Order: sequence, then C-alpha cells, then structure tokens
Amino acid sequence: MVPVIGGYSEETRVPVLSQVQPNVQFSDEQIAQITANIRKPKQKTPSGFLAAFAISRFVISLVKGIRGHKDVFECAYVPSKVHPEAKYLTTLVQLGIHGVSKNFGLQELTDYEQCMFDNAVTCLAADITKGETYTGTESQCPRAKKEKI
Repeated sequence: MVPVIGGYSEETRVPVLSQVQPNVQFSDEQIAQITANIRKPKQKTPSGFLAAFAISRFVISLVKGIRGHKDVFECAYVPSKVHPEAKYLTTLVQLGIHGVSKNFGLQELTDYEQCMFDNAVTCLAADITKGETYTGTESQCPRAKKEKI
C-alpha cells in the first residue's frame, strides 16, 4: 500500500513512498520513477477502469468499517485543517462504523515528499476554489458565510 496525499490531479498527487506497507527501501532513482508513474501513469488501461476500481475498493473498505471491521485504512479526499490553504486534502484515514473515524493528517514526510506537497498545495487550493465556485458550495457553507462577515 502506497499512501497518496494531496489531491486528485497529476500536479497535486503526492505518493508517500516513505510510508509504504510493507516497509520497503527504495533508491533515489526508484523513488523518482515510481513517483512519476503514480503522478502520471503510462497506462494502457482506460482511466475510467482505474477510477471504477478505486471507487469499488473504497466502497468495500467503507462497508467493512461500517460493519465493525478493525484496521480499515484508505486514503480519502476529506475536509482538512492540515494546511491553511487546503480546506480539503487526501490523507490516510481509518474507517469505522460512522464512516471516517480518524484522520491521520500528514504523516512524517521525507524532504522530497514535503517539497512535492508544498508545491502541490498552491494548485490544490486553486482546484478547491474552482470546485466551490462551480458547485456553489462556498455560498452554501455556513462556516464560509460566518467568515465573510
């Protein structure tokens, strides 16, 4: 399992290879290649298939958590206070009977991972703003209304 934090887009996706389970040590060259493949896969499989697979995996994990299975972990795009510029962020979460039972936020990152994350936040904040504008979420969020006063 490779935790991937940040966002969904190529620019905001940050694989955290230092937290791979089971623990594996990679060379700098391997880290660069694996990171590039995760951020921008060179795939022959249609992206819709991969998205369907990811959604199916998450739903199965969510059902396991709701049914009381212990130790159900996934990376999920959730509301977050990890970074002041990112209201939402993909982080490692534990799923339980009420959905997300624990958000682990940012785990310890290597300098390389931290640099990727810092670069991703600007794009991610812009993506969040675009999404809120498109969906009208900003104007419907009670917290946002209070902050504008």
